Amino acid sequence: MSRSTTLGFKFDQMPDFIEIVAAVRTKGGVFAIDEKLFFVENSNGMYDWIFGDPIDESSILALLAEKSAASVEVGIRVAWPDANRGGTVLVYPSLNQISFMPDAGSPAVPSAPEFTSLGWFLDRLTADFAPLGLQSVTASDIP
Repeated sequence: MSRSTTLGFKFDQMPDFIEIVAAVRTKGGVFAIDEKLFFVENSNGMYDWIFGDPIDESSILALLAEKSAASVEVGIRVAWPDANRGGTVLVYPSLNQISFMPDAGSPAVPSAPEFTSLGWFLDRLTADFAPLGLQSVTASDIP
Protein backbone atom coordinates (compact mmCIF):
# COMPACT_ATOMS: atom_id res chain seq x y z
CA MET A 1 0.00 0.00 0.00
CA SER A 2 1.35 3.41 -0.97
CA ARG A 3 1.09 6.25 1.51
CA SER A 4 2.09 9.87 1.89
CA THR A 5 3.76 10.65 5.19
CA THR A 6 4.99 14.19 5.78
CA LEU A 7 5.83 16.62 8.54
CA GLY A 8 5.69 20.29 7.59
CA PHE A 9 7.58 22.99 9.50
CA LYS A 10 6.63 26.61 8.81
CA PHE A 11 8.89 29.51 9.84
CA ASP A 12 8.42 33.24 10.39
CA GLN A 13 11.53 33.73 8.25
CA MET A 14 13.27 30.95 6.42
CA PRO A 15 16.47 29.87 8.19
CA ASP A 16 19.43 29.48 5.91
CA PHE A 17 20.34 25.98 4.80
CA ILE A 18 23.47 25.80 6.97
CA GLU A 19 21.35 26.60 10.06
CA ILE A 20 18.98 23.78 9.08
CA VAL A 21 21.90 21.36 8.68
CA ALA A 22 23.30 22.37 12.08
CA ALA A 23 19.88 21.91 13.72
CA VAL A 24 19.46 18.41 12.28
CA ARG A 25 22.93 17.48 13.52
CA THR A 26 22.30 18.63 17.11
CA LYS A 27 20.94 15.25 18.17
CA GLY A 28 22.90 12.92 15.94
CA GLY A 29 21.52 13.47 12.44
CA VAL A 30 24.00 12.49 9.72
CA PHE A 31 23.93 12.92 5.97
CA ALA A 32 26.34 10.17 4.90
CA ILE A 33 24.20 7.06 4.53
CA ASP A 34 25.69 3.80 3.30
CA GLU A 35 28.83 5.72 2.36
CA LYS A 36 26.88 8.10 0.08
CA LEU A 37 25.16 11.45 0.26
CA PHE A 38 21.75 11.65 -1.38
CA PHE A 39 20.58 15.13 -2.26
CA VAL A 40 18.19 16.83 -4.63
CA GLU A 41 17.48 20.17 -6.22
CA ASN A 42 14.44 21.32 -8.14
CA SER A 43 15.84 22.30 -11.51
CA ASN A 44 13.16 23.62 -13.85
CA GLY A 45 10.38 21.74 -12.06
CA MET A 46 12.31 18.46 -12.06
CA TYR A 47 13.59 16.93 -8.85
CA ASP A 48 16.87 15.28 -9.74
CA TRP A 49 18.41 13.04 -7.09
CA ILE A 50 22.18 13.18 -7.01
CA PHE A 51 24.50 10.78 -5.22
CA GLY A 52 27.68 12.19 -3.75
CA ASP A 53 30.74 11.00 -1.91
CA PRO A 54 30.85 11.80 1.83
CA ILE A 55 34.35 13.19 1.34
CA ASP A 56 32.65 16.01 -0.63
CA GLU A 57 30.06 16.72 2.09
CA SER A 58 31.17 20.29 2.86
CA SER A 59 31.14 21.32 -0.82
CA ILE A 60 27.77 19.59 -1.40
CA LEU A 61 26.25 21.35 1.61
CA ALA A 62 27.70 24.67 0.40
CA LEU A 63 26.14 24.09 -3.05
CA LEU A 64 22.75 23.31 -1.49
CA ALA A 65 23.05 26.40 0.71
CA GLU A 66 23.76 28.53 -2.36
CA LYS A 67 20.80 27.07 -4.25
CA SER A 68 18.48 27.51 -1.25
CA ALA A 69 19.61 31.14 -0.82
CA ALA A 70 18.59 31.65 -4.48
CA SER A 71 15.09 30.27 -3.63
CA VAL A 72 15.70 26.90 -5.31
CA GLU A 73 14.03 23.97 -3.54
CA VAL A 74 16.64 21.54 -2.25
CA GLY A 75 16.68 18.41 -0.13
CA ILE A 76 18.98 15.93 1.52
CA ARG A 77 18.58 12.53 3.10
CA VAL A 78 19.29 12.32 6.81
CA ALA A 79 19.63 9.42 9.23
CA TRP A 80 19.85 9.01 12.99
CA PRO A 81 21.89 5.81 13.18
CA ASP A 82 21.53 5.41 16.94
CA ALA A 83 17.74 5.36 16.57
CA ASN A 84 17.71 3.42 13.28
CA ARG A 85 15.52 6.08 11.63
CA GLY A 86 15.84 8.45 8.71
CA GLY A 87 14.15 10.33 5.93
CA THR A 88 14.40 13.30 3.60
CA VAL A 89 14.53 16.97 4.52
CA LEU A 90 13.12 19.19 1.73
CA VAL A 91 13.61 22.95 1.96
CA TYR A 92 11.13 25.31 0.27
CA PRO A 93 12.71 28.78 0.67
CA SER A 94 9.94 30.69 -1.12
CA LEU A 95 7.34 29.17 1.26
CA ASN A 96 9.39 29.54 4.48
CA GLN A 97 8.82 25.82 4.94
CA ILE A 98 10.71 22.58 5.50
CA SER A 99 9.10 19.21 4.86
CA PHE A 100 10.32 15.94 6.28
CA MET A 101 9.37 12.60 4.77
CA PRO A 102 10.29 9.56 6.90
CA ASP A 103 11.77 6.53 5.16
CA ALA A 104 9.23 3.99 3.95
CA GLY A 105 10.50 1.46 6.49
CA SER A 106 9.87 3.76 9.45
CA PRO A 107 8.14 2.27 12.50
CA ALA A 108 4.38 1.99 12.25
CA VAL A 109 1.67 2.70 14.82
CA PRO A 110 1.29 -0.67 16.63
CA SER A 111 -2.52 -0.63 16.61
CA ALA A 112 -2.68 0.67 13.01
CA PRO A 113 0.35 -0.70 11.12
CA GLU A 114 -0.64 0.97 7.86
CA PHE A 115 0.28 4.34 9.44
CA THR A 116 3.79 5.60 10.18
CA SER A 117 4.49 6.53 13.79
CA LEU A 118 5.37 10.19 13.37
CA GLY A 119 5.81 10.94 17.09
CA TRP A 120 9.55 10.28 17.24
CA PHE A 121 10.25 12.47 14.20
CA LEU A 122 7.85 15.18 15.38
CA ASP A 123 9.48 15.34 18.80
CA ARG A 124 13.04 15.32 17.43
CA LEU A 125 12.60 17.81 14.59
CA THR A 126 10.32 20.24 16.44
CA ALA A 127 12.96 20.55 19.17
CA ASP A 128 15.69 20.99 16.53
CA PHE A 129 13.82 23.62 14.52
CA ALA A 130 12.17 25.62 17.37
CA PRO A 131 15.24 27.86 17.92
CA LEU A 132 15.18 28.79 14.21
CA GLY A 133 11.84 30.67 14.46
CA LEU A 134 9.45 27.74 13.98
CA GLN A 135 5.91 29.07 13.64
CA SER A 136 3.81 25.92 13.13
CA VAL A 137 3.97 22.20 12.47
CA THR A 138 1.66 19.96 10.46
CA ALA A 139 1.68 16.20 10.18
CA SER A 140 -0.02 13.88 7.75
CA ASP A 141 0.01 10.17 7.17
CA ILE A 142 -2.44 9.25 4.44
CA PRO A 143 -2.58 5.63 3.25
